[in-house]
Amino acid sequence: MPLALDLGMSIATSERIVPFATLVGLLGILVLPLMSMRSAPARPTACDCPTVQLDDAFCRSDLVFEGIPVKMDTVFVRGGMKNSSDNTMDHVAVRFQVERVLKGSATMIVDVATTLDHDACGFYFIPGQHYLVFTSQENGMLKTDRCTPTRNLDTVTRRFTDSLSYVMSGHQWEGRVPMDVPCR
Repeated sequence: MPLALDLGMSIATSERIVPFATLVGLLGILVLPLMSMRSAPARPTACDCPTVQLDDAFCRSDLVFEGIPVKMDTVFVRGGMKNSSDNTMDHVAVRFQVERVLKGSATMIVDVATTLDHDACGFYFIPGQHYLVFTSQENGMLKTDRCTPTRNLDTVTRRFTDSLSYVMSGHQWEGRVPMDVPCR
């Protein structure tokens, strides 16, 4: 098929005339998305947590408790928190009224730090609701995030409760096999 460009900005073939603008538009539809995919760097935009078994999370936690958040305030810290920024206003301390301690020791009031940034795995606590909180001691502060099994007690299933009781009694799993081994 011989091609010829006429003065009306069309490409002529032996079968039909295709407007030049149509061809440019088609090229743009095909090429531009490929170019933009190549030029935009991949940037994580959401919390990316590794899969952690309940027994491992329990064993790594310094304090596990059930409690009610009663107050939240900004925390002036630098670093030490998952994906923390230099903006000290990105962190919050949540004051809990402790109802029951499952691991560790605590007073009736405990302050737990988390990040406010949802993409940095921050956990959002609603004052007045009941939570199961898994914390770790870092830089003199108790901290938690969404990568722990921390959750609203209203969402805890019977299966989760049974698993937690099993772990608290000194058992763990190796894969899917139960082991009579306390936390290592």
